[in-house]
Amino acid sequence: MGFLKHEACPRCREVGNDRSGNNLARYDNGSAFCFSCRYVERADKYSPVSGSREGGERPPRDLTPIIPSPNKEWLEKYLIPEEIRKHFVYSPSLGRHIFQEGSYWEARSVTKQPKTLCHGNKPFVLFGNGNVLVVVEDVVSAIKVGRIATGLPLFGNSLSPDRMVRIVKLGFSRVLIWLDPDMVEQSRKLARKLNALAPIARSVMSEMDPKDYSTEQIREIINEAIRT
Repeated sequence: MGFLKHEACPRCREVGNDRSGNNLARYDNGSAFCFSCRYVERADKYSPVSGSREGGERPPRDLTPIIPSPNKEWLEKYLIPEEIRKHFVYSPSLGRHIFQEGSYWEARSVTKQPKTLCHGNKPFVLFGNGNVLVVVEDVVSAIKVGRIATGLPLFGNSLSPDRMVRIVKLGFSRVLIWLDPDMVEQSRKLARKLNALAPIARSVMSEMDPKDYSTEQIREIINEAIRT
């Protein structure tokens, strides 16, 4: 059992104490203990729940900003600490780090199969800022690409017609479809469909996933794609 974080103690708060909100210690098995009033929560009281809501199941209740190994090391291969803190939390019960946007959430494991569990309707979410849009498969790639341009994760490799229209209406000067190396034909197909609406798209081919490149390498790949 490992310590996760400090929280406000509900029993202390009931009598006007714990104004700093840190009397309760939360542990990674879901249990909690207050060092002031001796309030205790057993592990089975803090378990995740599933239930129906718009788009799918609820995320677990035990989400914490503290991401342990090996998930922490996996994220740090691609992102800086500020990006990780801003976009990801961790579920001890699932053993996965989680990205959440609106009703959609996905839980990623670095040791278990399936690698990703997804719930809800895939969002249209942009990362970064710029007049070039780079469409990628996963959220980590989108965040990293967003350092140079505007990144759009597909949370997969498909793009619906209504989202293509939305992309065109946003007025980007260029749209680059940069999917993983095993999706070259799909990348070309999406670029052709977008170009039927507006001649702004082209596919990008690379030997690795977008997130596997350094920031400067991403800049070079994007600039080369724009020039050609």
